[in-house]
Amino acid sequence: MPSDSHYRIERAELRDVSKQAPCQFCGRTKWCSVAIDGSIAICMHVSEGARTTTRNGGYLHILKPGIKSPGAVSMPALRIPTDFTKTVEHLLQHTGQESIAALAQMLGLRDPAPLRTLRMFWDPSARAWGFPMSDAQGLIVGIRYRNARGGKFAAKGSQNALFVPSGALEQPGPLYLPEGPTNSAALLQLGLRVVGRACAKMTSRHLLQLCRLLDVVVVADPDKAGREGARALASDVRLVAKSVRIIEPPAECGDARDWVTKFGARVEDVTARALAATPLQLRLAGRDDG
Repeated sequence: MPSDSHYRIERAELRDVSKQAPCQFCGRTKWCSVAIDGSIAICMHVSEGARTTTRNGGYLHILKPGIKSPGAVSMPALRIPTDFTKTVEHLLQHTGQESIAALAQMLGLRDPAPLRTLRMFWDPSARAWGFPMSDAQGLIVGIRYRNARGGKFAAKGSQNALFVPSGALEQPGPLYLPEGPTNSAALLQLGLRVVGRACAKMTSRHLLQLCRLLDVVVVADPDKAGREGARALASDVRLVAKSVRIIEPPAECGDARDWVTKFGARVEDVTARALAATPLQLRLAGRDDG
């Protein structure tokens, strides 16, 4: 039997899930798919029991071990996540407090503690500070870098995922979802419960399990891409969360970090804006909201 990484998945071999035949793993009626011969399924949300991750970010589930889809050929077509854990652990051990303090000062943070909870490290080979990105199970699936000039880039093989502070999910209160690690650090400085997302339009599959039955506040960057990404994310998260609100900093702020570090936002300012926001409502199937 060829390894799971040698399944070639052609569009003609798969059928989309539907209301009549929903995904057997997450129960959704769109986005996921199953092979016509019933040998494999690709779920966009549930990773438990999956063999690996497909190119489009879904999870491959083998339904009939030993059976390949019709017409499959032996060629790598699935992305097996790079093991970033050892790299991150090594760099964390060799990152001095002065490196953390230097980035905190550059970002305008009064305390480097939020950077430590985000497991920030200095990577001499990249000549940049790094932030590990994790999936919903805590596996490190990528690294986001920031250099001294503010340039941002990712390690080769990285997946866009989550910036999860140590102990974040054990804290009480609403879960705030800002964009990027430095916005996350700024909100952590206020004592909020925070998990950062890698980009404005990041798929929400990593967040669905984390947000289940929680009050969630999506923090949008105040620009077109930020608002569109926040609305798309909130719409998906609303299916599993207790409630979802969207907020953004005041118009004069570039992002959440500016709001905190340059305009002096306090925790009361952020929570008041969240409480004033209207919770996102579930859209009922077949309802015409227009």
